Amino acid sequence: MRIHKENKGQSVIELAFLLPLLLLLLMGVFQFTLILKTYISLTLGSREGARAGAVGRTNAGIVAVVKKRLPGFNTNNLTVVITPSNESSRRTGDYITVRIDYAQDLIMPFISFVLPDPLPMSSTTVMRIETL
Repeated sequence: MRIHKENKGQSVIELAFLLPLLLLLLMGVFQFTLILKTYISLTLGSREGARAGAVGRTNAGIVAVVKKRLPGFNTNNLTVVITPSNESSRRTGDYITVRIDYAQDLIMPFISFVLPDPLPMSSTTVMRIETL
């Protein structure tokens, strides 16, 4: 004859142990997604800025194109570096480099134990100057 034991509280205890780990994992995935979105947007912004410079836009025009391609970004954390910075030294056939530096604020507080807050991110694009 078997004795049947009551195990009603077992699943609640298991949930209490696993739920914080599952939430931690879910929040980590969310933060990683935001970082990936920022990286992809920075890459797009640097490409568009380099393209604008390759077809003869001024430095101010390049920065305007970059900022237009990065809506919702905190412009206080955004730096656009254009090389060569002197517009008169650019010649057809030379190369123009646009680098965007951005400090991504972390939303999840526990991530700051692993990554610096704000997270420095950068994207660089080099294109050949077509026309001036």
